[in-house]
Amino acid sequence: MSVRRIAYVDCLEGALADYCFESVAGYFTPEFEPLRILAMSGAVPTDAGRWSVENGIAGMVIGGSCYSPLDDEPWIRRIEPFVAGCVGAGFPILAICFGHELLASALDGKLGRLPEQAITMRDVEILVDDPLFAGFGPAMRQPVSHSVYVESPPSGFDVIASTAECRVMAMKQHGRPVYGVQFHPEVDAGIKGPDPTWGPVSDEEFAETEGPAVMRNFAQIVQRSAG
Repeated sequence: MSVRRIAYVDCLEGALADYCFESVAGYFTPEFEPLRILAMSGAVPTDAGRWSVENGIAGMVIGGSCYSPLDDEPWIRRIEPFVAGCVGAGFPILAICFGHELLASALDGKLGRLPEQAITMRDVEILVDDPLFAGFGPAMRQPVSHSVYVESPPSGFDVIASTAECRVMAMKQHGRPVYGVQFHPEVDAGIKGPDPTWGPVSDEEFAETEGPAVMRNFAQIVQRSAG
């Protein structure tokens, strides 16, 4: 049986990068072998379609970052065309926070800035019955940490979850399992070790997060897509 891989586009460095990678990879192993792409310091494939076939890519998660696509960083400009190419490659994608913003930016969506960074727990309204939200009622509790947001999703994307503060809290490409979420389904209270900026969110609040269910749902989407 050929190797099936879940790609993780790592847009962080150091202990925080390791924490997020290990958290995400844990939802997919042993069914899928994780493949880590170091967006900030490593080589980024130039032909996403060919790369995905050669590496047996079954799905992808694009992680968060301490930057935003509005920052003038060379590595961000390099990763944008790769992300756009991956959307065209046909495998499921879950883009988280910075990844969500990057997905929008790469496909000509519109970004905006918040007056100040939001670091809190939010009740997120679910607008669409979708496999990513399987098992949820009309809302879910999710951690958020961002200062940039998707003001208008790219053409062909539907808004599938929202809050009063952030209309495009989640989006999906019409008819395809390509998702962007502004919230952080991959994190728990353990993130406060490598990233103390999460300090305002208490351990008790983190215990309320329903992020793991979203991650498990996405893993099942990848599993069904891979056959």
